[in-house]
Amino acid sequence: METNNDGGEAKYIGVRHRTWSKFVAEIRDTNRHGARVWLGTYNMAEEAAKAYNMVAYKMRAYVSKDGRYVIELKYL
Repeated sequence: METNNDGGEAKYIGVRHRTWSKFVAEIRDTNRHGARVWLGTYNMAEEAAKAYNMVAYKMRAYVSKDGRYVIELKYL
């Protein structure tokens, strides 16, 4: 989690704050030439960050031969 230098709210990767006190989550899909994928609108930044993390994990992970999820670091 990062904070703004001006003392503003905390920001998360893939989360934007709307002017009407809502948070939106988006992720870039590298398989579609960096197109934005809309993940939804949320009341809290933490909810939007969780949605981003779930989708990012599914997009960038694969199952190895022994059944574990492995994340390819080249996408992070």
